[in-house]
Amino acid sequence: MCIDTYLKIKNDKALKSIDKILKLLVYNYYF
Repeated sequence: MCIDTYLKIKNDKALKSIDKILKLLVYNYYF
């Protein structure tokens, strides 16, 4: 996982759904 995505997730406490986080991780992993 890139640090960029980690910081985005860490700073965005409004993310309530784990599914949204997983999608971000998958997107970051493939791109």
